[in-house]
Order: sequence, then C-alpha cells, then structure tokens
Amino acid sequence: MSEEQNNSEPKLENLYSYHPEDVTYRDKLVVKEVIKFLTENQNKSFDDNKQSLLDMFHIEKTPEKSVEDSLWYKLTKHQPIGMSSQGYRVYTENGKKIRVPYLGFSADINVLDKMLLELLEQLKDKASK
Repeated sequence: MSEEQNNSEPKLENLYSYHPEDVTYRDKLVVKEVIKFLTENQNKSFDDNKQSLLDMFHIEKTPEKSVEDSLWYKLTKHQPIGMSSQGYRVYTENGKKIRVPYLGFSADINVLDKMLLELLEQLKDKASK
C-alpha cells in the first residue's frame, strides 16, 4: 500500500543534516556546550536560557558602546599609553542590552605618573573656575 502525500501541507525541509558524515567535530562540541549549559541552568526559565544562548553564540547582534565616546578616552587620547581590548561585559541600559568594552592599558610608571599629574591639574583648574 503506498502513502499519498497531502498536497495541502507544505513539505518539511531540514535546516541541518544530522547524517553522521555531515556532523562535524565542532558541531558536536557546540551541542555538548549547549547540553552542559542547560544542565547547569535547569532552574532557570526557558526564556532566560533561550536569551542566554542567543547571547552566548552571538545569534542576535548586541550594540557596543563606543570607546571613543567615553570620558576616559577623551581625557587620555593624547597620552602615550597602549590600549587593548580584553573582551566586554553585557549590561542592560534603558531596557536594552549593550556590550561595554573591557580594556587594558599599559605604559611605564613614569608615563602613568605624568598622565595622572596632568589629569589632576585639569581637575584643579576646573574646580577653581
């Protein structure tokens, strides 16, 4: 007996092939990471876990705060100090998530002392006005 397909229903299409030859080592690592995450967060709601996974795997783009707009950058951009991105933290501002850069700075102590003295002078000048 042959089965007839109901033409009124759309054909289901797989978005991903689960055939053993198509599943990569990285695919397996990702699935293991998701299982580990869900196991460790069983007490959280589905919606919380879903949002965390979307954030972890960068499924949705989260806006990033500009370093150049920060007060720190404006006060120190002319200083000879090195700056490197160390990652970011995600905060909620006005109900929306934003990635805030986590920065590392480097310079020898003489440069840092000079920079601090200049900043203190700027603050002293502004306070006296």
